[in-house]
Amino acid sequence: MKATSPFTLTALLTCAACAACAACAPAAPPAAPPPAPADTVVAPATVLPFAGGLAQADTFSLRTLVPGVRHIHARDAAGPWAVHVVEVQRGVCQPDLRAVQAGPPLSVRAPTSVLARDALAGVNADFFMLPGGTPVGLHVTDGRVLAGPGARPAFASATTGYGAGVGRVEGVAWHRADSARIDQVNRPLGGGSHQPPAEALTLFTIWSDSLTAVDGPAATVVLGLLEGSAAAGRGTVIAVWPELVGLYVRPGEVALRARGPAAAWLTRRELDDTVSWRSAAVLERPGDPPLTVEEAVGGFPVLLRDGEPVLHLAEGVPASFGPARHPRTAVAWDREADRLLLVTVDGRQPGYSVGMTLQELTALLVRIGATDAINLDGGGSTAMVVGGRVVNRPSDDVGERSVGNALALVSCAAR
Repeated sequence: MKATSPFTLTALLTCAACAACAACAPAAPPAAPPPAPADTVVAPATVLPFAGGLAQADTFSLRTLVPGVRHIHARDAAGPWAVHVVEVQRGVCQPDLRAVQAGPPLSVRAPTSVLARDALAGVNADFFMLPGGTPVGLHVTDGRVLAGPGARPAFASATTGYGAGVGRVEGVAWHRADSARIDQVNRPLGGGSHQPPAEALTLFTIWSDSLTAVDGPAATVVLGLLEGSAAAGRGTVIAVWPELVGLYVRPGEVALRARGPAAAWLTRRELDDTVSWRSAAVLERPGDPPLTVEEAVGGFPVLLRDGEPVLHLAEGVPASFGPARHPRTAVAWDREADRLLLVTVDGRQPGYSVGMTLQELTALLVRIGATDAINLDGGGSTAMVVGGRVVNRPSDDVGERSVGNALALVSCAAR
């Protein structure tokens, strides 16, 4: 069940002052101020209805980007906290939400302002592996798996809505009647702290970096692309190695690698064989049917599910990460009102905004009407871009940080 009434974000943020915010969820909510095409600044007496003792907002501004999409900025000196929210009302417009990466390859990083420069709005997304920028979790763009799966949860979008859960790669490669399963894309076969080891074939594309000896030898087949794409296509075998340590995938090629039983399928291939393949991502969601993924980025942890806080169910949340106040980025949605929410909270800036714990972030998301939410990368990575401009205050001394990927709201076409 949902934890709050499905009011619009504006109504929640502009309800009148009341003890413990009890009047912020009446049967008939107070009327919200009318939308305006330019910034609308609300008087300092306006209450910002955070939960958990967060009190009165000193400033509140709202700007309509296009019909159905609004940017809200609120500051509360009691924290102090500075919060930015982009609200998308799917009943008003159809959002084009994209998972954006700077590469190929996956290790290339770029600031969120670059990744979302042509979008209505955007936020930084997944945690990434240093020294490069390879996303830790699942990354899917336009149905194409660029990296995955991951051991951590992911946020995914589809025509039917949004979801958070554990992603898996479903794929197959075949030569005539001889087929084998693909269960990873652009991941080392041996797995790692944030990804499972390969059980079947792993597909490598130009998005992969060179594999090193750390991952060890594996049976490898390289295919020259005849038609289609790296996500689904047909190619001719141009190289077969029973054991190969390093690999670099060139433009116009894909490669398949495996160990164990799946390696036998690869070593049966011969030069000039024609092999076809396809791969896609599916998101497994507790209590909901699997979601066929169109766009996806990783995150950690899931904060809300079906209106209930689930932070306490997350495992492996370090004390220096969850209970401490940091800059935060989150993506949330409201199933009942069919809204998408991109949220940032600035931090590490005493006197301006100190950041939030994950519990405080969850409480904020509940108060603004979210039913489901997942935490994205925060700290110095936290950035929100609106109309090509960074609207929050990133906490790094040098300013905006280059990140592994971003969630970009490219457009929202009127229905």
